[in-house]
Amino acid sequence: QEDAVRTAAHQLAIAEDQEALGHWRALGTRCVTVIRRIRSAAASEVVPEHFLCPITHVVMEDPVITPSGYTYERFAIERWNEGRDPPEDPFTREAFNGVPLIPNRVIRDAIEHFRMNERRYSVRLPQWGM
Repeated sequence: QEDAVRTAAHQLAIAEDQEALGHWRALGTRCVTVIRRIRSAAASEVVPEHFLCPITHVVMEDPVITPSGYTYERFAIERWNEGRDPPEDPFTREAFNGVPLIPNRVIRDAIEHFRMNERRYSVRLPQWGM
């Protein structure tokens, strides 16, 4: 009988452990869901469209103005024009006619301001292999 009691107690302990494990798994799953939602919301923050290069569709770091007045990321417009003679604006197809690209300091400063504010208010989450 002692063995039967021990076996029953052991099975009860296993059942309780499995119940607790199920509870912790469910809680962990809910936490992961919340973290994914937070990350998704952070990733979908609205970036002003004029901060994105029309060629790369990425926030510009070295924006330049073409002679036609459009702004592009410097490396993207230079790469786009590799082998073209004369270089031209990809949007208007206007030739540059020797007019240099001009740094767009207004956009660059606005992007920098946006990035500083984004860092100040963003939430950093641990990378748990998700």
